Amino acid sequence: MSTHFVYLVNSFLIFTIILSSSINCLTLAETNAAVTDKLIQRICNETRKPSLCLKNLNPLKGKSLHENPIAILGGNSMNEAQSRANRTVDLVWSHYRSVSVHKPEIRVKYYNCFLSYKAVINQLKEAKRHMSGGAGSFVKKYVAAAADRVSSCDRELMKPPRGESTVLDANGYLKDLCSIILAICKNVS
Repeated sequence: MSTHFVYLVNSFLIFTIILSSSINCLTLAETNAAVTDKLIQRICNETRKPSLCLKNLNPLKGKSLHENPIAILGGNSMNEAQSRANRTVDLVWSHYRSVSVHKPEIRVKYYNCFLSYKAVINQLKEAKRHMSGGAGSFVKKYVAAAADRVSSCDRELMKPPRGESTVLDANGYLKDLCSIILAICKNVS
């Protein structure tokens, strides 16, 4: 009988520990929360560029997160990331076409970057689809993959002879946007 009692007490303690540690893991939708300064600061402090994050999230202060917190918080950043990816793939293609055929090593860099961006566009499209469904883990997966492909474009362009800084700048901005979405996923799901 006492062994059974000890087992019950231990089970209760483990359950209490798990419950108390998972309270922070509840989605904001389940808590009927709203966007607060504290939430915005917590998210933005985990991004590559907090000022851009604040610019994107501050207009959402006070907005209810009841229905789909990831879409509410990340929608603007996702739309901006998709737009930036589309503009950057055009920029990369423009550089590819402007490089002389007598410089194949540079053309190959831009072509590889172009291929990376085609994948980025598809990954962001999938992430947005999952975002509208509130599936934070899938949003995170696809956005992280997109950011990784952008980084592969960076690595390609950084090889000598170095590529255009306009593409590298555009890559950095897109990675900043991806980091905002990833921080949102981490903090609300």
